[in-house]
Amino acid sequence: MKEYNYRFLESKSSPKENISILFSSKIKGRDVNYLKNFIKSIIDTTSTEERDRLELIIKFDKQDNMKFIIDNLGVYVEHYDNTGCGELFKLYKGLAIRSIIYDKCEGRSSIHDFLSYMGTVAHPDSVLYFNVADDFLFIRNNWVTDLFNVYKKSVIETGGFCIVGPCSTKQQQYPTDCKEGNKKYFYNEKRDGPLLPWDSKMMPINKWCKFPDISPQTINNIISRKITIKESKLSNYIGEYCPIFSRKLYDVISGNFWMASIDAYFTFLSCILSKFYNLNITTRINNFYARNNFTIDSAPAIYAPNPSYNYNTYSGGEPHIRNLTRLFKLIYQQAHNIRLNYDDNPKPLLHISKYEICGMRI
Repeated sequence: MKEYNYRFLESKSSPKENISILFSSKIKGRDVNYLKNFIKSIIDTTSTEERDRLELIIKFDKQDNMKFIIDNLGVYVEHYDNTGCGELFKLYKGLAIRSIIYDKCEGRSSIHDFLSYMGTVAHPDSVLYFNVADDFLFIRNNWVTDLFNVYKKSVIETGGFCIVGPCSTKQQQYPTDCKEGNKKYFYNEKRDGPLLPWDSKMMPINKWCKFPDISPQTINNIISRKITIKESKLSNYIGEYCPIFSRKLYDVISGNFWMASIDAYFTFLSCILSKFYNLNITTRINNFYARNNFTIDSAPAIYAPNPSYNYNTYSGGEPHIRNLTRLFKLIYQQAHNIRLNYDDNPKPLLHISKYEICGMRI
């Protein structure tokens, strides 16, 4: 079994650089077309050569519809134990798909924990990790090549540290040619909120973002709980955001994301790096994905419990926030560690006594 597992991972031509697309998915109680259309959109927007440099790692709950998952995503090649946990493998039109199956834990509130684990089992040649959700669609060609170009740019300019910011049509009009049968994907202001067109000064394409309208004081106000991320201009940098980040960054932060709102986490981390360490590692490429809210006229029945984005919740159904100041201190420490790895003698851009991070001394 383990030998077959190894052969599968090595069955790709294994070029020097790969991208691992990591996400959780749920079948039971949901329209299975979300996952099917997600995978189809990858096939439709990539070449054979590009797919050979991709892998999907999908985390399923062992409480989910195992028959559907096994029938559509391969056979078990390894059981962890007798509890129903294990792995599935499939090669679909040149796209490697690996499914990890174990307990649902706390559902949405465990997303960052699932992502941490998936990063440890990603292909050894992957240089970028791409955290997405199965209710997105890919809407243009060449996005794989564009992402590799960002990575190459980061190797030259930022020591291999990079984050690709929002590339979603949430900030622009949704495409009219994105269809499922006779259903069109469209924008609903009541459900989706106001459009926030990206400004070239705000987050430029193929240039490193400096968060020009965010001050160090804004960061401190968030950390000290005077305002939430949602109440600050920092929320404008999130949108519908699927973070893409270098494996080097994952390694330096030890694969810990600290909060289930992964997009808010990466936005906050990159802003700290920019404002306190003068290290800008976030950029954008042209929009290439969109949320798959087909023909939904009203808001979904279940929302995340609190729109503040300041999540460190212990249950998917409870908006209780625990130990928030400590949470943000940990993210600040990660930023410091990144700078340490970038430069042997990191010096904050600003004097730490003036913009003290809630009493934290570095």
